[in-house]
Amino acid sequence: VSEEEISLKDILYRKKDDEEYLTELTKRIKAVKIPINDKKVVGRTFLEKKPFNIKIAIKEFPIENEIGKLLDWEDFAIVPLLSRDRAVGVVIVDNHFNKRAITVEDINFLVMFANQAGLAIDNATVHKKLKESISSMEMANIKLQELKNYSENIVESITSAISVIDKNTMISSCNSSFENFIGLSKKEIIGRSLLKLPLKIEEFDLTGIIEETSTKGEPQELSKVHCIANNEEVIADISIYPFKDSLKNVIGVVLSIQDVTDIVKLEKRVKDSEQLAMLGELSAGVAHEIRNPLVSIGGFVRRLQKKHKDDETDREYTSIIIKEVKRLENIVGEVLDIASPKKLKYDLVDLNKIILDIMNILKTSCRDKEIKVEQKLMKSLPTVFGSSSQLKQVFFNIFQNATEASPVGGIIKIETGHTDNENFVMINNKSKAIPPYIKEKMFMPFFTTKIKGTGLGLSVSSRIIELHHGRIELKSVEEEGTTFTVFLPKSVVKIKGL
Repeated sequence: VSEEEISLKDILYRKKDDEEYLTELTKRIKAVKIPINDKKVVGRTFLEKKPFNIKIAIKEFPIENEIGKLLDWEDFAIVPLLSRDRAVGVVIVDNHFNKRAITVEDINFLVMFANQAGLAIDNATVHKKLKESISSMEMANIKLQELKNYSENIVESITSAISVIDKNTMISSCNSSFENFIGLSKKEIIGRSLLKLPLKIEEFDLTGIIEETSTKGEPQELSKVHCIANNEEVIADISIYPFKDSLKNVIGVVLSIQDVTDIVKLEKRVKDSEQLAMLGELSAGVAHEIRNPLVSIGGFVRRLQKKHKDDETDREYTSIIIKEVKRLENIVGEVLDIASPKKLKYDLVDLNKIILDIMNILKTSCRDKEIKVEQKLMKSLPTVFGSSSQLKQVFFNIFQNATEASPVGGIIKIETGHTDNENFVMINNKSKAIPPYIKEKMFMPFFTTKIKGTGLGLSVSSRIIELHHGRIELKSVEEEGTTFTVFLPKSVVKIKGL
């Protein structure tokens, strides 16, 4: 110990299994197992925790057979190894080589040594167990981390926006889909109240539902909810599940939001197409039946007007009738356009030119309401393949709606551009947001919020854009106003059926 300048515990712990330090006797001792017996010397030393100086010739104590076989000398001393007043083993020594008798001083020295050795052995054992425990804990931590990573990967792979929220609406975790849905990073979301996020549920009190789920411990489902997330209007299926700790106590909720906007739009498009087809068949027959009497009425009224041209009252009345007949003829024409669109000639169309033509037609209406028109038309915008007259009708209807919806002194923004395969025309006006229940019906035939409107303009426009393999998107948010965006395939894309 003194030569190597290390502790007895280190010596014992480091060299206990080292073959270099194992003598023949030590190897034999390691193979021996001695049962504890209070009648024999080893058992008594261990149990009574006191040393004995044994004279084999006197035979004052019975000796275990295992010890007798190991020793090759008549006298020996046996001392308990104590650690914190607890026996952890025994030390047996003899003077086989020098044949000197074992004295009381030898025993005292041996007791002092055994006490230190016992403590060192105990510490080495504790150290070994501690090291094994640490190793076991490290392995458990590795497995726990692997399980955590596995669980997080599952949550991250889910397309639904998922977050964990406590009873105070504070968010403790979320997945990447929730980041994308909200438009903020995890660092900005976690630790923040759900109420402080750019998320608005228009039809439900989400805070109340979360509180109810936490209290009752029962999941809740909300279907096709209109939301505004990251300033984008979406339709979502929302699920709220109770979140429990290891003791099964509800400590919050798991909020799952699945964006179903595209699915709902597709369902609506299919439903609208079916309704239009059915309405078209009905309307076509009715329109033809109405058109013939209108032609007769119009003809006879014009004859009456010529006959009574000198009578101011008759002329006024006939003019009103002619005007109303003309309006009815226009409605019948729009109905027939929905029912059975005309087969027109398609050609390469410059959308910028159409927009400029429409702005020129409606500039008087804008001037009367002091509306400012801001345009951002992309130069060298690719052409589209379609009917110039039909597309002009579409943009006339949308621009006219924007003009009528804008307040006096309002602003209308028009922008054109393109993506990889599509051109787009965006028309925005700073009007009040359109309520969801109205927006759902905007493209339905005969639906209108105007006193004098027919409710056919947007229906006809939607039908025309569908025939051009395009689509119209409507977005209405309080701060941004109402935006119609028309998407049409570029002319370089082959359009089947045109």
